[in-house]
Amino acid sequence: MSRVAIQPGADWHCETAAQATRRFILACESQGVTATTLIHPLPDSEGNPISLDVGFFGEPNASRLLVIVSGMHGVESLPGAAIQVGWIESGGAQLLPPDTAVLMVHQANPWGCAYRRRFNEDNIDLNRNFLDFSLPLPVNDNYPSIHDQLKPGTTLGDFGERSGDFLAELVAGEGIDSVIDLLMAGQHQFPYGFGYGGQETAWSHRSLAQLMAAYAPGRERVCYLEIHSGLGPYGYGQLISLQLGSTLERTRRWFGQWVFNPRADRQPGEAGYREVPGHSTGGFIGFFPEAEVTPVTLEMGTYPPGASLALLLEEHVLYRAGDNAPLGKLEAVRALMQEYHFPVDPDWRVANWCRGWQVIQQAIRGLAHD
Repeated sequence: MSRVAIQPGADWHCETAAQATRRFILACESQGVTATTLIHPLPDSEGNPISLDVGFFGEPNASRLLVIVSGMHGVESLPGAAIQVGWIESGGAQLLPPDTAVLMVHQANPWGCAYRRRFNEDNIDLNRNFLDFSLPLPVNDNYPSIHDQLKPGTTLGDFGERSGDFLAELVAGEGIDSVIDLLMAGQHQFPYGFGYGGQETAWSHRSLAQLMAAYAPGRERVCYLEIHSGLGPYGYGQLISLQLGSTLERTRRWFGQWVFNPRADRQPGEAGYREVPGHSTGGFIGFFPEAEVTPVTLEMGTYPPGASLALLLEEHVLYRAGDNAPLGKLEAVRALMQEYHFPVDPDWRVANWCRGWQVIQQAIRGLAHD
């Protein structure tokens, strides 16, 4: 396969979701590709339409397909969007081997991207929404014990200002892993609660299912790469797999033995062990029923997770407060959340782009040569 310089000095990053959308569409057009746009039912805060956008690169009937998704968690969208635009504008499509294509899904959670929320317009964490809703839903037995504390005027303060203290006390009593499971494992009982996974398929879930149904026929090998940020050491891109058996073995052949799997690398009860029901990587396997699917998540590390989680809790309380929240406080917290998931540090952004390029090249080689 031909090679090209990674161009670490180039800056593909945008500061807002709207800027990122415009740049993605223009990047596609620069390569002769017309992006497919799905308009979201709700506008942004200024009344402008928002959208999930898709660009397809390579042979239309290629049997090997790499799907790259940004913005499943809205506030984490900009690092992934930069990697997508960087790959397009630096000529990535010209490097594709025969019988291989790339499908870019830009801002999968457009409402969350526009409002700088992790969650969507229905307060749903999309990475807990990829379930068969005709079956009984997972139950988080521990979450109800703290649900009433995660609202205005409780132990988190009137508007979340005590979220850091609350979280520190919780960790001191329960341990960090128990607290992560408590808050981040997802729950389906409380629509206004934290980590809500929904009781039906969300707009983004339905839209992705519709799109993938159009692109699935004829694909034999698919790699699904979902880009996130905010978890792990600062400036380091950790690859995570949630699958077991031959899929995990194949993932590590392609991307390296250091791919972390919280189910295979840890035992139940051990620090770091985690079940993640409703995650999109499992859902995408079902979108390509005739193909061998290799799903993996890229997490670009930023700030310490305790501080980031405290901010998420504060934003959650402010969101629940609605018009009762102090003027400007919610936007100020969301701006800080963006920094915690998308640092302005130029060295971090170089690391983000270079790691993204590397992982995309690994995926393409794996699809072509494994």
